[in-house]
Amino acid sequence: SILENRKLQEEFMKGKKKIDDDHLLQLDDAKTNTTSGNISSQKPSYYSKLVKNMGKMGSQAMAIDQEYEIANTEMYSGYFQPGCIMSEVQVLRSSSEWSAGLRNTENSILQGYYELIENSKHYIYIENQFFVSKSWTDEEKNKCKHSISDIVQNQIAYFLRLRIEKAYRDKEKFRVYVFLPLLPGFAGEPEESGTLQIIVKHTYAGICRNYGLSLIEQLEKIMGDQWKNYIGFYSLRNHALVNGAPKTEIIYIHSKLMIVDDTKVLIGSANINDRSMIGSRDSEFAVIIKERKEIIDQKTKRNFLMNGNKYLAANFATSFRRALMGEHLGINPNDPILDDPVSDQLHNFIIQRANNNTKIYHTVFGCYPDDSYTNINLLQNAKKEKETEDPKAFLNKYMGLKDKIVGHFVEYPLLFLKEEE
Repeated sequence: SILENRKLQEEFMKGKKKIDDDHLLQLDDAKTNTTSGNISSQKPSYYSKLVKNMGKMGSQAMAIDQEYEIANTEMYSGYFQPGCIMSEVQVLRSSSEWSAGLRNTENSILQGYYELIENSKHYIYIENQFFVSKSWTDEEKNKCKHSISDIVQNQIAYFLRLRIEKAYRDKEKFRVYVFLPLLPGFAGEPEESGTLQIIVKHTYAGICRNYGLSLIEQLEKIMGDQWKNYIGFYSLRNHALVNGAPKTEIIYIHSKLMIVDDTKVLIGSANINDRSMIGSRDSEFAVIIKERKEIIDQKTKRNFLMNGNKYLAANFATSFRRALMGEHLGINPNDPILDDPVSDQLHNFIIQRANNNTKIYHTVFGCYPDDSYTNINLLQNAKKEKETEDPKAFLNKYMGLKDKIVGHFVEYPLLFLKEEE
């Protein structure tokens, strides 16, 4: 019964002690065989009874195949928020022998990225702490006299490139939005820190400069500047008056997520780099969330849209995308401009806002990284000029322009230190 089930839950949580390395629940009320170290079967644990009970009740309920009814039944009432929707959730891992005792290394997070990118129909939205990824094939590398990042294995950038090339060939409207931190979170200055320089070098090698092998360089060979219609790289920055002086700082993106087509969300702990993705190094965890598609947005009560047409979308994926875009753009997440994620109106709005904010930050703060600083000398000279600037003139300049900075969007500086090795 439902009451019995709830009692079992309460007793289980009350008696639970810990989960050991073998994932066996040690319960206060369970007798332990000191010889074998296993929980004795002489006395059934609350946990095993609970699992059996829930499994039986769950299978009976799922057979009904009515998601809303399941979510709202008394049996599940303790597990769900009101009005929630049942979803398919696939667990992904980066695991291997050292981290999980696996005979074979598992890189299902990487495979999840590949599959979602390859099968995407309309757009891809990415936020990640890193973007160190291979955008070329071995054959392409062998034809090139020089290359950077030979050691990089994951091909997330390559799969993005292939999907954009397909959209261009098929004359499809397709968007990719990538958000990265302006600089990696390592101590030191770009002109001094070797660790920071290495990460920046490998990041740019995958994105825009690698002797013709990078993602953007490959796209330029096929479509020239039209790549900008398909993919954009962005970052986040903030500003404020602190003790009467203007200050700006990077908003450090630490999330690791991808939203695809307003239907699927991949979110977890894995960065876009080999350390997280190839499976034999860091152990990572992620999930793909896919819920039932609908025509009406439950929050805005407007039709879901994609490329100007009514569209079957998922409430969670759509609302998540709108919340992130709205916060970054400095607008209400329910603003109609966010209804259609691939519209020219939204695309141009994002480009203009990022460009406008970037120019103002450069004018007021001369901050870095920035496309203006293509080599270290330019960067160091700009820092010296900033140190000698009149504080009153600086404050007046800030006060006159600060209200024109809207949201946190700024351009990711693709030209930063491009003249340096």
